[in-house]
Amino acid sequence: MTNITLRLVKGSPLTNAEVDNNFSNLNISKIEIGGDISGNISIPVISGIQGRSISNIAPSNGQALVWISGNNKWEPGNVATGGGGTGSGSFYFSNTAPSSQVVGDRWVHSDTGIMYQYINDGDSSQWVNVTNYVSLPPTITITETLSPFLLMGA
Repeated sequence: MTNITLRLVKGSPLTNAEVDNNFSNLNISKIEIGGDISGNISIPVISGIQGRSISNIAPSNGQALVWISGNNKWEPGNVATGGGGTGSGSFYFSNTAPSSQVVGDRWVHSDTGIMYQYINDGDSSQWVNVTNYVSLPPTITITETLSPFLLMGA
């Protein structure tokens, strides 16, 4: 049987020797953990994420854990890129649209700052403006002159 020293009185801390003794007497293989972690503290096994099972299948390079609702568990899988497509997710910055694009690619027009994403809507593929502002013209011309005089009432 192992003895652990505790103090229940406020203001009576354990001495360094008592703390060291408590840790040296502690058998970590007997500490059980629960929830999404099983086993003991020296060899923990993660068995779930927020109560949902994790597959024990090893992932391939580049895969992540994805939720498979049909199996009701987390499993290794490929993550969709670029708006649900299987595109490369490449990014371009130029004043002309790229000519070798795939669904999911993004392009920023270097002159206007407008961002486009290459999509397929089921009928065709095209670059679509995904910027949430309207581009302003590069110059603004003022056609009215304001009077520098201030009129005051009599």
